[in-house]
Parts: sequence; structure tokens; C-alpha cells
Amino acid sequence: QGGTAITITGTGLGTMFSDVDGRVMINSQPCATAGQEEGYVPGLEIVCETPNLVSAGDFTIMVTLPRENENATASSPIAFTTVTPSVTGVEPGFGPVAGGTRVRVMGTSLGIGNV
Repeated sequence: QGGTAITITGTGLGTMFSDVDGRVMINSQPCATAGQEEGYVPGLEIVCETPNLVSAGDFTIMVTLPRENENATASSPIAFTTVTPSVTGVEPGFGPVAGGTRVRVMGTSLGIGNV
């Protein structure tokens, strides 16, 4: 589904937002920087929203910045990892038509996206 805001930290990450806007990629797909200007710290931090990555896995983040005569590309030493939530059970398995039954959902990676 995408849309997870991530913060990329480092050094030399541009001197103004226009240096980094549209220049972050995850798995060769754009990580949206549009609308994330308030999270940009010149030279140190970039915030972007992840694209829909289709499958679970580890993905490298790439930042390409303009330099005097050419672009410079840096890749993250730490992968961005996605997981697929899975429901393994529901308790109770039934309840009244009128509703109001508290339901417990069990599974793996159900809290993904929460900090």
C-alpha cells in the first residue's frame, strides 16, 4: 500500500529542499518527497513516503543529488524492510447480530506501521 513516512539521515543531503525533492528511490521506485518539506533538515535529514512495494522484503534506499559536474548517488547501508501482516485467528468465532462483541484478532506483523 505504501505511504509510510520514513526519515533518511546522513550528511551532505543537499543545501535546500529542491536539491532532494524527487531524488529518493526505494527499489527503483520514487519515495515521495512532495509535501515533506517541513521534515527536511538541510544536509542532514530527508522525509519521504514509501511507494507501494508490492511484496515483502529488504529494499535499498538510494539518494541521488546534483553536484557541480554530475550527480552523486548514495545508497543506505541499512535496508528498509517490509513485511506482510497475517491473521492467524479470531476469538470468539461468533457473536450476536446486534453487535457489541469484543473481538480479539491474532496474527503476525499486525502492528506494522506503528511506532
